[in-house]
Amino acid sequence: MIGAWSLSGGPLDPERDLRALRAATGPAPALETRRLWLGGARVSQDRRGVAGLVGFAVGGLEALLAGETPEGSYVAVRGDGQERLTLLRCPSGGERLYLARLGEVVYFASSVRSLLPLVGRRLNGAVLDEVLLNGRVLLGSGTLHEGIDEVLAGHQVELGETVAPQTFSQPEILRSPVGSLSELARGCRDRLTEAVVRAAGAQRPVAVALSGGIDSSAVAAAAVDAFGADQVEALTYEFHDPTHGTEVDYARQVCQ
Repeated sequence: MIGAWSLSGGPLDPERDLRALRAATGPAPALETRRLWLGGARVSQDRRGVAGLVGFAVGGLEALLAGETPEGSYVAVRGDGQERLTLLRCPSGGERLYLARLGEVVYFASSVRSLLPLVGRRLNGAVLDEVLLNGRVLLGSGTLHEGIDEVLAGHQVELGETVAPQTFSQPEILRSPVGSLSELARGCRDRLTEAVVRAAGAQRPVAVALSGGIDSSAVAAAAVDAFGADQVEALTYEFHDPTHGTEVDYARQVCQ
């Protein structure tokens, strides 16, 4: 996904503002309004507005156009195409989303590489120190590239005449549930099983990536509950990295 939004409300200049974007997306489908250009993604436009999506999201473009917050791993764009645009990144952070402002135009993309021809290749010194010390950016939305910010996992950015500060898009998922432990446990199990059934599709047997850790083991157990043990195939693998511990024995114990 890559796109541009005019903060001033004026039309985007095809040569100045869009040449690099069109080169990055190639023949991918694009959507264009007076102040928005969006390409390289699944895009849609109808009377409710415009939407673009990269990754997997339950409900997809229809959910976005209806104003719903989808589930899954995705980055998305939703808006009316004229007055306001919202950039969304899923809470898991499974897909990336970056933005850069040049004058009155905000560029955004699901790959930082797509924005580099627009802003140049200058290192952000403050962030570089942080990455060298910690291996990653721990605080703030800056990136290693000066002039490019990252939309944080689970956050959204609204574009209109200004760029609004990032806000967490689903605060309800951070609230602790209330109720008895047994009821909460059953509810968690039911929701996990429902999610596994939705993700599995119709093909059998169902493949489960199994490390032997608690997350993948719970998914494997939910799949067995839903489809039966003979309809679940567990897959695991070793890492070439010598610093990474082996997990095959744990996965084998879960299967047994």
